[in-house]
Amino acid sequence: MHLLFDTNILLAIVRSKNYAGIINFLNPENKLVYVSVACEAEIKSIARRSNWGQGRIEKLDNFWMLQLL
Repeated sequence: MHLLFDTNILLAIVRSKNYAGIINFLNPENKLVYVSVACEAEIKSIARRSNWGQGRIEKLDNFWMLQLL
């Protein structure tokens, strides 16, 4: 079974101080993760409106890259 992450899960990942730990907690079996286009647009809108720092933007970019592998 695959996973579907919503915006609130992505926010928890980006806000976490332990990126690898939360990813391992949410997806211990390294299953395929889906994120809807609407969720992606929402999280990018939140990032822009909230003026996220470089660290949070990098965490989000890393998450997208991991999903493309």
